[in-house]
Amino acid sequence: MQISPFIQMGKRKKAIAGFAVLLAAIVYAFYTFWYNTPEKALERYLSLIVSKQGEEAYEYVYKESGSYYPKRGDFVHSAKTTKLLDFKVLGVTKADNTSTEVKVLLQFARLDKEKVFTMKKVFGKWQVVLHGPDGNG
Repeated sequence: MQISPFIQMGKRKKAIAGFAVLLAAIVYAFYTFWYNTPEKALERYLSLIVSKQGEEAYEYVYKESGSYYPKRGDFVHSAKTTKLLDFKVLGVTKADNTSTEVKVLLQFARLDKEKVFTMKKVFGKWQVVLHGPDGNG
C-alpha cells in the first residue's frame, strides 16, 4: 500500500504549502477584483495611446472574427500621430459579465470630447472594441 506524498510531508512543509496556496489565492483575488476591471484595462490602453506606444496598446484591441480592428501597422502609425493629451474615466455601465461600457473624457489640445468605449471580456481579459469608419464595431 502506498502512502500519499502529502501525508508523508512534515508539518513545516505542510505549513509552507498551505501558505503558498493562500498567497496564490490572494494574488488571484487582487488581480481579479482590482487590476482586471474594464476601466483599468481602458486606462492602461489610453495611457499607452497618450504615450504613443501603439505596439503595446494594440494588445488591448478586441480582435475577434466579424469585428472591426485595423491592421497592426495602421494602428501603430495612428497611435504615434494622435493628438490625445490626457483622459479621465467618467463612469462605467455594466451590460453583462462579458461586456461593459466606459464613459471617458478625452482631452485634446483644442477641445475635450466625451466618448463611450465598449469593453469585451475575452479569456478573462478586458479588451477595447474599436469602431470602423462606418461606426460598426
